[in-house]
Amino acid sequence: MSFPVTKLEVPGSLSHNVKLSQLVKLRVPDGFHGILESLYREVLRAQPDDVISFMSLYLEDLLQERRGLEHAKGDAGSNILIG
Repeated sequence: MSFPVTKLEVPGSLSHNVKLSQLVKLRVPDGFHGILESLYREVLRAQPDDVISFMSLYLEDLLQERRGLEHAKGDAGSNILIG
């Protein structure tokens, strides 16, 4: 079965020919909406001159924070004595 090809135009970018089946299969990953919401809130609050660099730094900080929390959870578990 062949799906029609749809021309997808995104403002500010190149147009791409996309099969309709490719669009239908897209699923928003869990947590993505919350990350985007916090990202655009911070961009609007900070009004940076270089939005892309700001977003990159913001996401890097978020990743480091998450890694720190995961590391802290691992450390807490290693302090438990068994037996």
